[in-house]
Amino acid sequence: ILNATQTALIPAAAEIPDPYYPLTDPWHRGWAPRVGFAYRVTHAWVVRGGFGIFFNPNQTNSYTLLDTNPPMSAAAIFNSSPSAQLSFANPSGGGSAATPAANTVTAVTLNPYMPPASMNQWSLDVERTLWSNAGLDVQYIGSHTDHLDTSWYSNEPTPSATPFVAADRPNQNFGTIRDLDDMAWSNYDALNVILTQRLHSGLIMSMSYTWSHDLDISEDSNDGGSPMDSRDWALDYGNSVLSVPQRFAGSIVYQLPFLKGSTGLVRTVLAGWNADSIIAIQAGTPFNVVVSGDPANTSRSGVQRPELIGTPDNQCGPKLVSCITNAEEALAQPAAGTFGDMARDMLSGPGLWDVDFALDKNFRIGERFNFQLRGEAFNVFNHPSFGEPGATFGSSTFGDITSLAGSNPTRVFQIMGRLMF
Repeated sequence: ILNATQTALIPAAAEIPDPYYPLTDPWHRGWAPRVGFAYRVTHAWVVRGGFGIFFNPNQTNSYTLLDTNPPMSAAAIFNSSPSAQLSFANPSGGGSAATPAANTVTAVTLNPYMPPASMNQWSLDVERTLWSNAGLDVQYIGSHTDHLDTSWYSNEPTPSATPFVAADRPNQNFGTIRDLDDMAWSNYDALNVILTQRLHSGLIMSMSYTWSHDLDISEDSNDGGSPMDSRDWALDYGNSVLSVPQRFAGSIVYQLPFLKGSTGLVRTVLAGWNADSIIAIQAGTPFNVVVSGDPANTSRSGVQRPELIGTPDNQCGPKLVSCITNAEEALAQPAAGTFGDMARDMLSGPGLWDVDFALDKNFRIGERFNFQLRGEAFNVFNHPSFGEPGATFGSSTFGDITSLAGSNPTRVFQIMGRLMF
């Protein structure tokens, strides 16, 4: 990692074998209180609420990025020429070319202050009994989370109208410096409505609808998350890629009542079947529109967003090609030396629609054994769920959807037999 002033790598070469070298400072403030209440208003109404502080340890996979630092992974390529012949005695072909310029050497470092992510979460719900063995629960859940990990690039130059050169970097001791930090934050609010039917007349059912909004700064460092402008993280505060604005989920188990009074072979073969179904319908998740190249001339491409000059007409899902139908009227390339003002994750991709179905029956064999025969159909209506569109404004694939999403993009049938004892 780099020292506090980011002028040199530490530990020194002589200390590198030390397996106990501290990468981050200790943290001893993990106080996590929880409080809750439940109050029965009448025999049919119950009100519950709660508040808690929760912690999540930092993911350790980000620390493996440190093995890309010199001297572990530094590499130089030399080409032989008539004036500079390569040999084992002179592998670089001569002189100064063996040492790259300092401002081209990349480095990854950690903020020594790395407390774990901390979430304040609160909830309130009202529940009411309905008909026999049924209940309706309406819930509100909210949370605020601090110290989420992400990446940022501290050695970026300020935006400029002139093309980037290495001499523009504020720290000439290194080139790109990727800082792994946990200064990101998020907010979440959700309304849940849940209808539950316990076993009654052969039916078990659970239906839930969720409206939610999840806002954050970026993806985590392990997924390459980083703010567009390292000097103004708030520009990236917007819809999270994990946000699912609306979702309906249902599950049903029904004991088919047919032929219960039959006998003999008819009862053995045709009676006593169960029908099961799982239903999932949800809105699309947000995606980030970016521009190619480096309009701001800060040395990084692929994270800068376009200029918003109108309202994008998002038809992704109903349309698979050019689904941002008015892209040229709503978006524009930022002027040289500037960042675009389009919000992060402003648009959403296609939704998901899936129904699974199963039929099963248990056949008793003697006193100790049951044989279950089960047939299952995943995505029974063969409804495709499409992936996100191309998101690089100005590219030939912008707004084109070329992939499927979901765990069962096409219909799948299977038959299973299971012996239970």
